[in-house]
Amino acid sequence: EKVLGGGEVTLAEVQGRVKQLLRELEARTRMEGVRLKEAILQTEDDTRSDSLSLLGRQLAEQEKELQRLMAIQVEEIRSRTETETKRRDTIWESVIRNEWDAVNKRSEEHAAIMARIDAAEARERRLATLEQDKREYAAAFQKRCNEKLEEVTHMDLEARAGDVVLSEIEEERVQSAKLRGLSLAVMAVAGSLDDHRALGEAIEAMRQAADGDELVEAAVASMPAGIAQKGVATASELARSFDQAAWKARRALLVPQGAGMVEQAKGAVSARFLRPYRDEVLPQGGEADAPLRRAQYYVNRGQFPKAVAELEKLDPHVRSAVGKWIEEAQRRSVVE
Repeated sequence: EKVLGGGEVTLAEVQGRVKQLLRELEARTRMEGVRLKEAILQTEDDTRSDSLSLLGRQLAEQEKELQRLMAIQVEEIRSRTETETKRRDTIWESVIRNEWDAVNKRSEEHAAIMARIDAAEARERRLATLEQDKREYAAAFQKRCNEKLEEVTHMDLEARAGDVVLSEIEEERVQSAKLRGLSLAVMAVAGSLDDHRALGEAIEAMRQAADGDELVEAAVASMPAGIAQKGVATASELARSFDQAAWKARRALLVPQGAGMVEQAKGAVSARFLRPYRDEVLPQGGEADAPLRRAQYYVNRGQFPKAVAELEKLDPHVRSAVGKWIEEAQRRSVVE
C-alpha cells in the first residue's frame, strides 16, 4: 500500500507483509480444501444415491422381465403338462379298453366251455341211462329166453322116449346151460367195460362157464395184465382224458425237440390259447398236427382203435405226451 501510495517500504515490512499474505493464502487454501473435500463427499453421496436409484430401477425392470419369462415358462410347462396328460390319458384309456375287451372275451370263452361241459355231462347221463336200460332189457330178454328154453326142454323131454333119447336131451340141456352161463358171463364182462368195475369175477365166471374151452382160454390169456383188479377205462373217461393228453401233445409240437428255456417258455404261453379241435368231417392233409386232429375226430365218435392208429404216426417226442392214453385205449380195445 505504501509502495502504491509512493511511500518508502523497508525489506522487513515487505517480508512481514509477504508472510502475512502467505498465512492468509494458506488459511484460504485450507478452507478451500475443506470445502472441496465436502463438495467431493457431497458429490460422492449424490452419485451413490443416483447409482442406487438406477440399480433399483434396473433390478425392478429385471424382476419384471424375470416374472414375464417365468410366466411364459410356466405357461409353456402347463401346456406341455396338459398335452402329456391328455396323451397318457388316451393311452391308458386304450389299454383299459383292451383289457376289458380281453376280460369280456375270456368270460365268453369260459361261458362257452361251461356250456360244453354241461352238454357233455348231460350226454353222459343219457348214455348211462341208456346203458342201464340196455342191461335191464338184456336181462329180461335172457330171462324170457331161459324160461322158454326150459319150457321147450321139458316139453321135448316129455315127448322123447327111451333112456338114450333122454340122455341126449340131458346133454343138450347141459350144453345149453353152459352156453347160457357163458353168454351171461360175456354180457357181464361187456357191461363192466363202461362202469369201471374190476373184471376179475366176470372173467372167472366166463372161464367156469366155458369149462376149459380153448377159444375162451385163449381170449382170457390175451387180455392185458391187471384188468381183473382195475378194469379198463370207460369210453367217457377216455374221451375226457384225451383232451388233456392232446393239449400236452400240441404243446410239444410248439416246442422243437432240444429247445432251450426261451423256446419252452414261448411254447407254454402259446399253449394257453389253444382250443380243442371240433372238426365235423375227417381232416385231411399232412401237417404236423393232422394226426392229432384226426385222432380227436375219431375219439369224439368213440372209435378209439382208429384214434390210436393216428397217434402212432406222431413224432416220438410228441407221441410220448399221449403215451399213457394210448396204453389205456389199447387195453380197452383188447378187452373189447
